[in-house]
Amino acid sequence: MAVCTFRRNDLLAALIRTIDGLARVELPDGAIRLLIVDDSPDGEAAALVEGSRTWADIELDYEASAAADISVARNRALLRGRHDSDFVACLDDDCVPNPGWLRELVRVADEYTADIVVGHRRFVAQSDAPRWLRDEPFLAENLSYTDGGVPESGNTANMLVRSSWLGTSGVQFRTEMGTVGGEDMVFFADAASALANIRFAAASICDEPCLGHRAAFHYQLWRQVWLGNNEAAINRATRRVSRARLAARGLKRVLLGTIHPVRRLLYGRSPQWRWSVATVGSGAGLLLGVAGLRLRHRT
Repeated sequence: MAVCTFRRNDLLAALIRTIDGLARVELPDGAIRLLIVDDSPDGEAAALVEGSRTWADIELDYEASAAADISVARNRALLRGRHDSDFVACLDDDCVPNPGWLRELVRVADEYTADIVVGHRRFVAQSDAPRWLRDEPFLAENLSYTDGGVPESGNTANMLVRSSWLGTSGVQFRTEMGTVGGEDMVFFADAASALANIRFAAASICDEPCLGHRAAFHYQLWRQVWLGNNEAAINRATRRVSRARLAARGLKRVLLGTIHPVRRLLYGRSPQWRWSVATVGSGAGLLLGVAGLRLRHRT
């Protein structure tokens, strides 16, 4: 089991406790080891991991990539993990796994002889979050598929990979994507091109809470701009969509965002001004990406 982290010790400490509480229940007959790959240049998580060994029931390992490049950290995690176990389960350090998360990943892997299993990541608003964050579709980003189905895309926030496939496929996270983001989407595209058997575990769920600045509109607006921009970067890497089609998609998104409040008002609904602006931003970010501008990922 692997978690890559970067300067999120509070979240990482809570995640270690959650995993420690769930892991033995999820796989009571299996040996579970949690590898923390610290991508911060100064190894900020080392002391936390060392201290956690005094109370955790599961085995804890620590490795420093110190690259400030998430692709480098993810590749280190997969390389180390595949030599130690039959499967490598991956979580992000800002996610909270629900009961059944690991058990369901393994079940689907066994049932479908899958090389990769993707679980569902849910963005969740806290009770004190602004009402617009819950009422408008800012959190409806990740799709859920039929259990055992083939997902159109995936991410590493909740994933299981078969070690034997990692050893023979040669698929890795592309380091050129490590600072701009989208490396997980490209990884899944590369895995699909390598004919990996990829399946979805519908009952494997991890929550990603929108805490602090993530619940502010300026962050959600920036995220939509970045998502649009990253969509262009991903398509440049995978060459699945032409620049002309991407540009047309960006222009359409700007138009849809512009008329969104008008259409809703015509049907007597709230205008969702914030989502309208964010949709326009997503289209603008995509157009900037088509023009060759890459925006760096913000946490």
